[in-house]
This record gives sequence, structure tokens and C-alpha cells, in this order.
Amino acid sequence: MTLTRPGKEQPRNTEPTHTRAHTAPDLSVPPSLAQACACACGPAHPYLFPSQQPELPLCCFVLTLSYSLSSRVQIAGATIAPFVYRGIHVFIDQAVVEVRSGKGGPGCVSFRREKYIPKGGPDGGDGGRGGSIILVADENVTTLLDFRGRRHWHAKNGRPGEGRLCTGASADDLILKIPPGTLVYDDETGELVVDITEHKQRYIVARGGKGGYGNAHFKSATNQTPREATPGEPCEEFRLRLELKLLADIGLIGLPNAGKSTLLRAISKARPAVADFPFTTLHPQLGIAALDSERRLVVADIPGLIEGAAGGAGLGHDFLRHIERTRILVHLLDIMPPDGSDPVTNYQVIRGELAGYSDALAQRFEIVAINKIDLVPDQDREALVQDIRARLRQEMGDSGDEQADRVLVMSGGTGLGTRDLLEKCWRIMSCADEE
Repeated sequence: MTLTRPGKEQPRNTEPTHTRAHTAPDLSVPPSLAQACACACGPAHPYLFPSQQPELPLCCFVLTLSYSLSSRVQIAGATIAPFVYRGIHVFIDQAVVEVRSGKGGPGCVSFRREKYIPKGGPDGGDGGRGGSIILVADENVTTLLDFRGRRHWHAKNGRPGEGRLCTGASADDLILKIPPGTLVYDDETGELVVDITEHKQRYIVARGGKGGYGNAHFKSATNQTPREATPGEPCEEFRLRLELKLLADIGLIGLPNAGKSTLLRAISKARPAVADFPFTTLHPQLGIAALDSERRLVVADIPGLIEGAAGGAGLGHDFLRHIERTRILVHLLDIMPPDGSDPVTNYQVIRGELAGYSDALAQRFEIVAINKIDLVPDQDREALVQDIRARLRQEMGDSGDEQADRVLVMSGGTGLGTRDLLEKCWRIMSCADEE
């Protein structure tokens, strides 16, 4: 029921209640990006881009939509700016920040003025110390996301000195928490400043200035009324580049859809995304595999690599650096790739990318795990495994038992052979520690 004032007719509202236009986000993709993705990843998915020619593969759509690790990405030799969609959770492993410590407070020029004390003398206090910028490693922090939204980090200046010999208040230090495994570079010179590797490790990256002296500091028998004071020390200002390299015992590598995320879910409580299309994992995942109450392994799931990753294709450089600090590489091979490729050929592709990126990484101890063995019929399983094992031993350059022992058969989906894989990794790490 509507109440109106007598003798006054209320105007009728003819305009719609909601006038704001709700527009869908622009998901248009440049033709150059679509063509590059089609060349690199193969068949397209027309239901995603019905009005665009050429069509974009689903894997590259997800990759382009969620990628935010660096400023550009190369696919099939073409440099492409990333598409960042609001609300997508991404793993941030690079950031550039500008830090500035606090200035020291100036000293004070003051003289004591009290009744019955005609010559009180100088009583100017010293200035306070400026705040420092301190980096602290915290194992509860996993990414550099906090430094992407805020680039400038400034500590406060020290307070000036006061009369009656009062020293100015010192500013609090600014604590920046970063994940262990972060390398700090001077962005202007490229010099490595510090490598933060341990929990609670501290490093003063910009030291606060000391406070200046008050005039009470300069009094002497020949200078009983000093009228001088010194300013505080200036601040330190740097532009730093932060790069995160994960610290893990085991690094899972392989082509997309080799079953790395499924294996991580099987051996730990980590829950990475798993789907039947490539590039499901868009950022590295960490999990802890517990063999028993005292033995634990930190496992890193590295997103799938493609041919040309060492040269920057796909997200190669962003992912390869995360396995530089792993102690053991577990190379997963799909025994029945969905594209019909040869598992040994796929092994050669990844080995070539490791050698192209770093000689030290190519020489890292490696275990080859033939995955998805449950997909092979029982009557064909033994012959297929023996054939792949023989060719892998030949590819490794040695046909002895030592190389054969490095080739394991498993299934991340059913858990078959996962325990043997973890025990093998633990034995290798224990022998390395003893040496």
C-alpha cells in the first residue's frame, strides 16, 4: 500500500531500476596468439572460441588465462603478453620491489633553562635511529604474492632529539617475510645480494641511519656553549628483484599429462588439480610424502614441460628453475601417451631440455618411473615394459643392473609401485648424506 500526500500526484517512475550494464569480460585472443598456440599444441576446441579463427587449443586457453608468473611467455617462437583474469589464483615466484630504510633523526641544540641555574649548559639530545628493512624467511609463506600488490616498502625515520638530554625515539624495523629459497638480486646491477634458504634466516637489506648528535655531545672545557648539532645519517635505498626457487627433495618432471599431479596426490596430502587435458597444473605444487613417523620427503610437482622449454617456449624458464635445487629428479613417462607418441622419444625430449637449460641439472640423479601401468592389458604388460626398459637402458648409455634399477614401474592412480619409488629415493638420499 502506497501513502501519498493529499492533492499531490506522485510521478511515475518509468526508468528501469538497474541501469548499470553488466558486460562479460573480454576474452578475445589476438590471431597471432591463436595461431602460435595452434602450432604448438595441436587440435583446437571450437566450443571455447566459436567466432574466432584460427581456434585456440584448450590447454593454451587455460595457460593464457591464468599465467601471471612473468611479463611475457613464448609459444612456438612467438613472444606473447600474458592474459591475467581477475580472481584466478596464481603462483607468484618473481617480484621487483623498492626498499628504503629510515633516516636518522637530527640532533638537538638546546640549553638548560631553570630558575636559580643561570648557566645550565647544553642539554640537546641525540636523534633516534631510522628503521631498517629486514628480510626474514618464513616457511609458512609459499609465494611472493604480497610483493606483487605493493612495490614500495619504506621504513620510518628516527625522531629528532629534544632538550633535557632526551634522545629521539628510534623507528621500528620493517620486517618482510619471504619464503625459504628466495634469491635477492640488485635489479640495477644484477648482483646476487643474498640467498635465503633456511627458516627464520634474517638479513638486513637496507640499514637504518644513525641519529645525529645533539649539542650536549660537543661540550668541552673550551667550548661550554656549543651551538652545533649533526643531522642523522641518510637512508639506504635499493631496487631489488626477488626470485623464488622451491626447496624440495624430489622434483617430478615430464611432459604434460604424464601423471605428476596424480602421483603427488597419491603420496601426500597435497591436492593439485587433475584433469584429462594438458597444462592442468599451472604453478609448482609442494607436498610432503611420509614414509613413516620419522622419514619424510618434500616433493615438488613441476608443471609439464614442452619441447623448446630450455629456449623459453611455453613457461619453460619459469618452471625449470624450480627443480635446480631438488636433490633427485623423478622423470614420469606415460606408458600409453594419448597422442600416440613413443615414451622413449618423450624421455629424450625432456632430457634434451634439461641439458639445454643447465649442465648441472642434466647431471642430477634421475629415476625414471613408467607411469599408468594399469592402463595396459595384463597380457601385453610384461612385453611392453621389457621393451621400454631395454630402450631406456640403451638411451642412458649403460645396460648394466645399476641403470635398470633406476627404471621403475608404477601407477599413480592405483598407488601401485609408489611405495617402492619413495623407498628408492630415500635410500639414494641417505647414501648421499653419508658420503
